[in-house]
Amino acid sequence: MVERASKPSAAVITVVALALVAAYWPSLGGGFIWDDDAHIVDNHYLRNLAGLAQIWIPGHTPQYYPVTFSLFWAQYQLWGASPLGYDLVNLALHALNALLVWRVFAQLGVRFAPLLAAAFALHPVHVESVAWAMELKNVLSATFYLAAASCYLRFDAERERGDATPRGYFAACALFACALLSKSVTETLPAALALALVWRGGALGLRRFAPVAPLFVLGVGAGLLTTIVERDFVGARGAEFALSLADRALVASRALLFYAQKLVAPYPLMFCYPRWEISAASASAYWPLAAALAIGAASLAAFVRGRRGIPLALAFFAGSLFPALGFIDFYPMIYSFVADHFVYLPSLGLLAAGLALGDRLVAHPIARSAACLALLGALAALTFSRAGDYRDAQTLYRHSIAHDPSGYLCVALTGTELVRQAQLEREAGRESAARAHFAEAKTFSQRALTLKENQPPTHIDLAVAHFALGEAAPGVRHALRAAELAPASLDAQLLAGNALAATGRPREAILRFERAVALAPAHFEANLRLAQLARSEAHARAALAAAASEEEAQQARAVLAGLRR
Repeated sequence: MVERASKPSAAVITVVALALVAAYWPSLGGGFIWDDDAHIVDNHYLRNLAGLAQIWIPGHTPQYYPVTFSLFWAQYQLWGASPLGYDLVNLALHALNALLVWRVFAQLGVRFAPLLAAAFALHPVHVESVAWAMELKNVLSATFYLAAASCYLRFDAERERGDATPRGYFAACALFACALLSKSVTETLPAALALALVWRGGALGLRRFAPVAPLFVLGVGAGLLTTIVERDFVGARGAEFALSLADRALVASRALLFYAQKLVAPYPLMFCYPRWEISAASASAYWPLAAALAIGAASLAAFVRGRRGIPLALAFFAGSLFPALGFIDFYPMIYSFVADHFVYLPSLGLLAAGLALGDRLVAHPIARSAACLALLGALAALTFSRAGDYRDAQTLYRHSIAHDPSGYLCVALTGTELVRQAQLEREAGRESAARAHFAEAKTFSQRALTLKENQPPTHIDLAVAHFALGEAAPGVRHALRAAELAPASLDAQLLAGNALAATGRPREAILRFERAVALAPAHFEANLRLAQLARSEAHARAALAAAASEEEAQQARAVLAGLRR
């Protein structure tokens, strides 16, 4: 098939940008959520040049995506922990991705490539990827993925004409490597390119597919590395991951139908969906698998009969989703088997299949134009509404709780967010508002423990709330429980130490602070508290060396001076 690439004009680019800003306006500057703190706010590797180098060494960041964390580093130098900057970067990348979608599908000769790009840009299921700062890895990896695909398709077209140069191929390889180092789920690109070559037609022998083979090797290597990181560093292990192959097949088939439904009828969209109870012993659990197999068989039959477009688009949808279907363990499976951000790139397959079907059914130009405008208008309205859920963390979590009151994660995160807000109110001198937030935080955290017991973060939130409300005994109990459940958690050990010290148990507190120092030898607070309780000049000097501000340095000097009197 002859490459028919078109380039969007400056006017089109401006319209796309303005439409996206309007659709995402409610979420801009809405604040950080969940593990944005670990990735950005509390990530000390973003603070200086030495941290930038360490980002590229496995084991230093929450996930080994060094290109993503390098961009986080650059952003932190520009606007620190201001959420608006991160939101705008994500939105700009999403807009760029829409233009790249246009480019790639135009290269494939798809006549509705502009409409597909617009539908991709405005679909509400993508709000999670764009409005959540941490999901920079999603939109950034997609940018490199789509750019690599475009370079490879041009290289393939040149080879077919007989005037290819290595430059395009090596550019595709380099961009693919950047995609993998941004988020390894892009490992599916080589398979997607193979589907694209089949769609293009022409000679489909070994010579045509051979250049894709090295990309498969890169993808498999990156996927294996991510699997190891998820298991050994992120924590993707335990009872929640003890699923049989039959269980995983049932999860995968149900997930495929789930994502298809959310793309066709995107309601309700949630930050955390309920985790399905899967039982291979139940006959009713097999209907999604039967449905998925039936759709697959029908697609294969259509392909054999020469109707390639929709079957190849569905194959892209299912194949691109494979890393997130449950056959490979990933940490969020603890809470749910599905999430909106997993379908960011795979959505292109189902959207393309749906638009291809609509293109066949609606032949009249005026009716087609009206249908396109209605579709894009509806998607934009839904995106605007969904973006409103991201105006702040409380709104987002409570929206999910309204649809799933028994969802542990959002109930627990609501408690955490209320504790944070209460502390800010107290610092501002608004004591009555602070106490009200602490009381509500206690209620949510207690509810979270009834949904999922033995969760250290929830015990920490409860301990903080109890102490803030003057309830020392339950505060100590929850602090010690958090430290017991998470012996490697610095926060839990510090909290337990402070709780014990505040209730007149200094010897036990010293043991907790010693454990904290063992976990983080250069930690300011742990060393300072040990210096005060154990009357240790060595720890006072360590606290002084670890001071991150003049205020902390003054505290350490005061303790050191007191010990020397």
